[in-house]
Amino acid sequence: MMLYRLLGPFAVERAGRPVDLGGPKQRALAAALAQEAGVTVSTDRLLQCIWGDDQPPSAVSSLHALVSRVRSALRAEPGEPAAVVRSGNGYSLDVPASALDTTRFVEAARAARSSVQRGDWAGAVRQAESALSWWRGSYLEDLADEDWVRPSSAAWSERRAGVLEDLVTGLLGVGELATAVARTGTMLAEQPLGERAAWLHMTALHRAGRSGDALAAYRSHAAALDDELGLEPGPELKGLQTAILRQDPAVAGWPASASPPIRPEQTSEVRAVETGERLVGRTAELAVVDEVLHLARGQRSAWLVLMGKAGIGKTRLATEAAAHWRAEGGSVVQVACPDDDAPPPWWPVRQVLRALGADPGPVLAPEASVDADTARFDALERVRDVVVAELARGPLLLLVDDAHWADPASLRLLSLLAETVDVAGLAVVLTARDGVDAQPLARVLAAVARRPGSRHLVLPPLGAGDVEALASQVSGRSLSAADAGQLVSLTGGNPFLVREYARGGTSDEAPAAVRSVLRRRLDALPAALLEVVRVVAVLGDPLDVRTVAAVLGRDELEVAGDLDDAADRDVLAPALAGGGYTFAHALLREEAAADVPGLRRERMHLAAAEALASSSLADDVVRRAAHLRAAGQLADPPTTFAAAHAAALATEAQWDPDAAATWWRVAVEALDASVGTDARQRDGLVAAELAALSRAGRGQDVLDVLDRELVVALRAGLPGSAGRLAANLMRASGSWPWPAYGSDPAPLMTTLRGLEPLLARDPAARSRVLAVTAIGSCYDLDPAVPDGLSARALELARSTGDPDVVADALLGRALTFSGVASHAEESIALLEELGSLGHALAPLDEVIRHNVLTMACMNLGRVDEAEHHVAAGVLGSDLLRLPVNRVQLRWAEACTAQWRGDLDRAEQLYAAAERAHRATELQQSGTFELAQLVLAWERGRVGTLVGRVPTNPVVEAWVAPVVAAAADRPGADRALEAEVRRPEPDVWTSHGRLTLLAHAVADRGLLHLVPELRTRLEPLAGELATIGQIGTPGPVSLALARLARLAGEREAATAYLAAALETARRLRGATSELRCRLLALEWAVGDGIPAAREREELEELAPSAAARGMHGLAERADELLARR
Repeated sequence: MMLYRLLGPFAVERAGRPVDLGGPKQRALAAALAQEAGVTVSTDRLLQCIWGDDQPPSAVSSLHALVSRVRSALRAEPGEPAAVVRSGNGYSLDVPASALDTTRFVEAARAARSSVQRGDWAGAVRQAESALSWWRGSYLEDLADEDWVRPSSAAWSERRAGVLEDLVTGLLGVGELATAVARTGTMLAEQPLGERAAWLHMTALHRAGRSGDALAAYRSHAAALDDELGLEPGPELKGLQTAILRQDPAVAGWPASASPPIRPEQTSEVRAVETGERLVGRTAELAVVDEVLHLARGQRSAWLVLMGKAGIGKTRLATEAAAHWRAEGGSVVQVACPDDDAPPPWWPVRQVLRALGADPGPVLAPEASVDADTARFDALERVRDVVVAELARGPLLLLVDDAHWADPASLRLLSLLAETVDVAGLAVVLTARDGVDAQPLARVLAAVARRPGSRHLVLPPLGAGDVEALASQVSGRSLSAADAGQLVSLTGGNPFLVREYARGGTSDEAPAAVRSVLRRRLDALPAALLEVVRVVAVLGDPLDVRTVAAVLGRDELEVAGDLDDAADRDVLAPALAGGGYTFAHALLREEAAADVPGLRRERMHLAAAEALASSSLADDVVRRAAHLRAAGQLADPPTTFAAAHAAALATEAQWDPDAAATWWRVAVEALDASVGTDARQRDGLVAAELAALSRAGRGQDVLDVLDRELVVALRAGLPGSAGRLAANLMRASGSWPWPAYGSDPAPLMTTLRGLEPLLARDPAARSRVLAVTAIGSCYDLDPAVPDGLSARALELARSTGDPDVVADALLGRALTFSGVASHAEESIALLEELGSLGHALAPLDEVIRHNVLTMACMNLGRVDEAEHHVAAGVLGSDLLRLPVNRVQLRWAEACTAQWRGDLDRAEQLYAAAERAHRATELQQSGTFELAQLVLAWERGRVGTLVGRVPTNPVVEAWVAPVVAAAADRPGADRALEAEVRRPEPDVWTSHGRLTLLAHAVADRGLLHLVPELRTRLEPLAGELATIGQIGTPGPVSLALARLARLAGEREAATAYLAAALETARRLRGATSELRCRLLALEWAVGDGIPAAREREELEELAPSAAARGMHGLAERADELLARR
């Protein structure tokens, strides 16, 4: 690590060895920048520091050469970021504060001061000695006579004196009296007129038993003051003289007994707040910025989204927000998202972690024990925890620039922060371009929009007055009204374009088009430098010096110097995080890249890929694949295939399925371009792509890719491929039918229906397509359609004798009727046969088998078995990294907890399931609303629900009438009648839906609807009414009991109720048992039949219901008890 030493003769050390800075002028330049490290030192000031008033005519160009030499001296490696960077109208030394000996001195000095204030005398001595050890002489001793050094030298000498005072105080506190006397003597020699030094010296002498010497020291000091300044000692010193004469015990015990007024703590910071050029305009926007930052500092975390066109000033306003935050004492972490087609996974997140002092590797790597569906969330939560830990140390602002270029994983982190962190002290500022169609970014913006107090600003163009002010500021001269008007017309008020025109001179000289302005800026560069800039523009972010040098065939140090030069000319700018450079503006990069012909571009990418070929680092593997992809036809297809395959595996290992899906697709395309493609290998790659898309929760993309690939296989005359590809869809959505996994299954269904007749000569392929089509038809109003399709699929599969084909058909039929009560027995038989087959996908199918069996067993009241299948499925999901199956099994866990009567745990499990569920496109199934309905049913609070299911209108059609009936809303009876009589096939919600409708009909006394409901429910009388894996409204027999009672069939009602109570007790359904018991008591009271121990049972039942959260049932029991 570099160490800049100012506390003595100026020196720079690398790993403890001195760095040769060159001649006096280079040393003066380096020292001037180090003295103001982190702050822009203007060109004029640097010229004054180096040449004083005797500046030669060529001083500016000479300064540029000196900067280049100093940069080279301070750079250890070619790829290392330049320490000296161009900034505004000057240069700055961009190094960590810890690289300065002044910072280390101040940190130790503050620790010593803190120890003194706490009375930790030993700690004060230790910290003060540590602070003083950084001094090797006077401040910038070899430059002490320079005018620009003297003011700082005096200030640092004062700081050193303060540490000496703390050291002496500590020495006196621990009883090191002789050392204290010696130290104060040295202090007096350095500050002969210093009152504080005299006070400490007198105290030390007195405590050492030398009171006479202490009084003599007073007289000597008083005489010196009188001779030199004509002054008398101050009141503190006079008071000390009196105390010594009186032998005051307070002095003998100081500092432990009583301290004199402590000097004010040093507040001068080593590094001042950097100030750039004034922000022009944006008065209204700045008011919003300050409002958001004020909210974040005082009440809650707050977010600010700045959007607009390229060049509109988003980054400039965000930087201003960061400056305001720093001015109030907050810390800032700034990151920029790279403009790259395939950035390394988690790129901006890694920069945030590094800036906060965390190692990205362990934070982002999933733990071995993590659940499959929460692996990515687990990593995101660890990142969130790092941010929250930083907040404990003080206010933090995260600035994420160009969020529209962020990778999906990083955007998920932003969504998680927006949704889960609401701690005062956190401000987040995002910038993004208008019109970027990115679904992950849209989710972030939606999450931010839901946060109270957060703001979303779309920056408008600058007005005419602000355009004139900005142009004048940049050009350094006033514009005429005509020039200003023309500039407004040319730029449309875009600040970036205003700057570019203003740099070019008057508007009369301005080019006629924006691109011409940028081109002239680039054309002014020397040819060699322009070539470097073009390569950087083509290769994209993140900028890697070694790769750029390899593409150019030049020395790395030379290229690094050229990059510094480009930064000096404001073409490149320091990256917000991670060191290095990026383009000063995206438009500049676009223009620089536009000058490079397509074929030359491809050659650059090919050379970059070759430069990265020897690296096994995951990021380099991904970058190499990206360069080969961009090299197009120049790249050898087998090489591109191997690189894309490696990139897919690398990104999967980093739990970035979005990126993995991209690279599997590139591998498919490279394989297609190769000679002698193997159909089965290609099918395997597409299957890997579909699996990655499934893990990423991109259900509709799964359907769209498969739709396209089926057509490709058919056109290529590969029916076997069509069958194998179609079979992938069965396993993409876990235990749920694949139409629930996407927003529009219709196009794929059309393809599947058209494909099946064309596969007559390939029974295996035809069987697989029929099986997938059957699943897609599971919601058909005619139940014979899916039944017939899946039956034909199974018949064809058995005729092949191929266990893989048979397994697909068995699984296909089980999924067609997944969760359907009327097929529960058949499903168990199908899945038992599937489990006995030794087929290629047996490990995966075993997980899906357990998943589907949770529903079939619950339907049949085999709750213990269902719990076993949940546990086995969870284990398999985690081992095989199957997030879709794992999230479904979370619902199943909640369902069994709800049946057992642990409603609080069920609610927690529902919340966890929904949180994981949001990451997949399965969310439109209305699962969370159904979970809320089941819990409200158990608690007797259905009437408090809204009754809307925005993500699933089919589910809303029956939920809304049930809620309306419970809330006694107008029109509830008509809505219930319409829903009871609505035709519906048997699906996973059917018997749960009918059971809840039956209870609502019984509550409302709608006798005319009883026959229809009884006809549909009586075949399921011995089963539990479940809603898929979501929950259960209890035994079907309980609903039938209430319907029979409403119909006046008391004997049948009593029999059904007895069956329901037996089921509840046998299967340990605590809430259903309480419900059955209360209903029996209510009927007995209504019939005037006294029941044995009726009152005692009611007195026990009401608190039991209340303890389980069944508030509605408890209230009914209390009412019944009051009537007795």
